[in-house]
Amino acid sequence: MQCDIYEASSKAMFLFVKHGTPPSDVIPLSLQKELDTLTLFKTKELIEETPLVGANPKDIIKRITEHGYALQSVEVKTSISEVGTAVGAGILVASLGATLPITIAVSAGGFVLAHLFKGQKND
Repeated sequence: MQCDIYEASSKAMFLFVKHGTPPSDVIPLSLQKELDTLTLFKTKELIEETPLVGANPKDIIKRITEHGYALQSVEVKTSISEVGTAVGAGILVASLGATLPITIAVSAGGFVLAHLFKGQKND
């Protein structure tokens, strides 16, 4: 199915509609107000067997067929890598001309800090 994908200005969401269909023709007015401005992101051929990042094409095609549109939220996940932080800290201080003992100490400190932050829950 050929789809137009719109990006919402007010939320981290994408709206999928059948190619050539104006979003205002298929989404409720209350949803139009919630999404605010929609900007055409791209036109794409959705194939059920071809995976998409963060979306299931089979589900999106089904929702477009049944409702005229599919709304997909964007979830951004971050993770803290203790080893990556330690290596990055070590590279940074070494590039600034630090001696080997200082580089090792900063790397260890980066590892410990990343480990502590990784254990905290975000509300």
